[in-house]
Amino acid sequence: MGPTPSTTLPFHILIHLQEPKSYAEAAKHPEWREAMEAEIQALEKNHAWFLTTLPVGKKPIGCNYSPVAKPVTVRLFLTLAAANGWALQQLDVNNAFLHGNWDEDLHMSPPEGYQVALGLVCKLEQSLYGLKQTSRQWNVELTVKLQEYGFSQLAHDHYLFTLSTVSGLLALLVYVDDILITEPSLTYLPSVKSYLHNLFTIKDIGNARYFLGLEIARNSTRIYLAQTKYTQDIIMDTGLQHAKTVSTHSPQGVKISTDSGALLQQPDFYRCLVGRLLYLGFMRPDIFHNVQYLSQFLNHPCEVHWNAALHVVRYLKGCSSKGHVGS
Repeated sequence: MGPTPSTTLPFHILIHLQEPKSYAEAAKHPEWREAMEAEIQALEKNHAWFLTTLPVGKKPIGCNYSPVAKPVTVRLFLTLAAANGWALQQLDVNNAFLHGNWDEDLHMSPPEGYQVALGLVCKLEQSLYGLKQTSRQWNVELTVKLQEYGFSQLAHDHYLFTLSTVSGLLALLVYVDDILITEPSLTYLPSVKSYLHNLFTIKDIGNARYFLGLEIARNSTRIYLAQTKYTQDIIMDTGLQHAKTVSTHSPQGVKISTDSGALLQQPDFYRCLVGRLLYLGFMRPDIFHNVQYLSQFLNHPCEVHWNAALHVVRYLKGCSSKGHVGS
C-alpha cells in the first residue's frame, strides 16, 4: 500500500543530501574533500590549535562529532509555523564551536587527512567539535547573546528561544550550528539575522528545506515534513531494498511478548534498528505506537521481535516518502 496523496512529499522541491559515514568515504568525493580542507583552514585561521610534542604523562584525545536531536521540539516548532502560515528561515553558523571562552589543557590527535610531522599533536587553544566542553560553551555563548537581545529561553528545551514582538511571537530553534527562525511576518526577522551576523559568521540559507534529516517543503497553506532519505538508509542497511512490501506496520496473527523464544545472538542489531525507527516515528504516527511497543524488548530481544522490526521496515519500503502534514 503506497502513501496517500495528502502525505506524499513532492520530491522535486526537496534537497537530498548524501552524507558520508567515515573519513575514507568522504575523501572519495571532491566536494567533501573541499569542505574538509575549508574546515581545517578555518580552524588554523582562528588559531584553534598549535602543533607540539605531547607532554610526558599526557594522552591525546580523538576528534569526532556528537550531535543531539530533539525531534519532539522540532516537530512542534515546524507545525507551529505551518499552522499559522508563518515565515520559516534557516541559518548556519560557521565554526560555531570556535566561539566561547576556552581554559582547558587538552591535546588532540591530528584529524584524519591533516598532514603533520610524526610525533606532533594539536594543543587546543579553542573549543572544538566533539568535545564535551564545547557544546556547553557554544550554548552558553549563544544563549547570553540571544538573551541580551531580548529572547527568553524555554525551561523544557534550552535550544528553543522566543521573543515577544508587536506583531506576535518570534521563535528561534537551535541545533548545534543550525538555526531555524519563524515569525508571523518578516518584520523583525531581518533585524535578528543582522544581529547574529554581527556576532558570528553565518550563512543565510533562506527558506528552510532540510533540517536534522528532515526534508521540508511548503506552500501557502501547508508544510510537508518527511525523512525519505533517512527511511531509505534504514531499508538499505537492513538489506531489504529488494524485499516485498507489506500493507501493515505489524505482522498479523503473531503474538509478540517477552517470552517469545530464543534470544538473539546479536541483540545490538535489534536495539540499533529500533532506535532508528523510534526517531523516524516522531514524524510517522502510523508506526509510532508499534515501534514504541517493540522498544519494550530492548534488553532481551528474540527472533520474533527482530522479525517484527523488519516487518516495519518492509512497510516503510512501500511508503518511504510518507510524512507529516501541517496546515
